[in-house]
Amino acid sequence: MERSSLFLMANLGSEVSRLLRFGEKGDDVEVEKSYQRSKRILEQIEDCPQMKSRHMEVAILGEVIEDLVTSKKKYSVYSEDLQNYFIPFATRLLM
Repeated sequence: MERSSLFLMANLGSEVSRLLRFGEKGDDVEVEKSYQRSKRILEQIEDCPQMKSRHMEVAILGEVIEDLVTSKKKYSVYSEDLQNYFIPFATRLLM
């Protein structure tokens, strides 16, 4: 079944929220599982024709998500800001 980019972005937002929650709890196993699911969703997003013009945004988003699970942080992104980034996708999907 083909998923829309909107669905995938909302789904990615849910997965990133889980990743952040597991990170706060110190559950490294679940963090890794969420990270792997996030990577798969990002690959699907990159394959969406309507996201080709947003390639740079998707690439940076992937780097930010990867940075969440690395010990040497490259970015300084607040969890709340990252979660807020995904709210419009979830909201539009539900409408």
